[in-house]
Amino acid sequence: MKRRLGALTILVCGLLFVTQAQAGQSEVKQKAKSATVTLNVIEVPASVALDYVAKASGIPIATRGNWNDAPKVTADLKDVPVTEAVAFIAKLVNAQTTVEDAGLSARRK
Repeated sequence: MKRRLGALTILVCGLLFVTQAQAGQSEVKQKAKSATVTLNVIEVPASVALDYVAKASGIPIATRGNWNDAPKVTADLKDVPVTEAVAFIAKLVNAQTTVEDAGLSARRK
């Protein structure tokens, strides 16, 4: 009987952890859509500009693909939604953006 209770306890704790993780991911996704950011950069690598947005907003932004040869960007954005700021920077370097449960993603080919 104790073994079954132990397994049940692990199962319940595991389900609780998964549910909390999913709730946290949903919160990040909602924050990414509602938070705003101000950014003023001149001739910085696009990945650095995205890092600034991530730090200022507290929303993770993953860069995928080859960013080594991405051109430098200049941006002067004030109180812009984070998703729009990331999309703006991504557009300057021909990257695609997506909103994911854990944050934002920008992909270059």
